[in-house]
Amino acid sequence: MRQLAQSGLGIVMVEHIMHVIMSLSDHVICMAFGELLAEGDPKHVASHPDVIRAYLGDDND
Repeated sequence: MRQLAQSGLGIVMVEHIMHVIMSLSDHVICMAFGELLAEGDPKHVASHPDVIRAYLGDDND
């Protein structure tokens, strides 16, 4: 996958294992229930409050 991406080929991947996403992706789009939560580089998306709330929960829930 990495070699394909480095050759300039765009790849769309649906994945739920975070370390796979973080290690392979340059750009991430995170959705929950069909709604866009965050988009950008993996670190930005993983630290986005809406992503954390949706996938890890919120202490106030």
